[in-house]
Amino acid sequence: MSKTIQAQIDKSQMLLDGLRGHAAEVAEKGVTNDAMNRMEETLKCLAAANNECDALRETLSLKVKSMNATLAEAKDQFAGLKRIVKNNYLQEEWQRFGVQDKR
Repeated sequence: MSKTIQAQIDKSQMLLDGLRGHAAEVAEKGVTNDAMNRMEETLKCLAAANNECDALRETLSLKVKSMNATLAEAKDQFAGLKRIVKNNYLQEEWQRFGVQDKR
């Protein structure tokens, strides 16, 4: 869980605990049990959404690693094939084979 989300949940839970401990007193000020219950439900939703995001980040991280490995392989293959053209043909002919290099 991210520190920002965890900090908000912790602060909110402490506030709820304090408000519930003085429910009669804060009820006079307009803080209802319904409002506190809604806030508690929102915190549960926030924690669940954060857990889902954490799982998606992990999946994304694995996909990015896989993609980067594939990119490295593509670059190696490109360099190898380009090297064959550059080593076997005159510079003036490179463009014919799709090699854009000027040197």
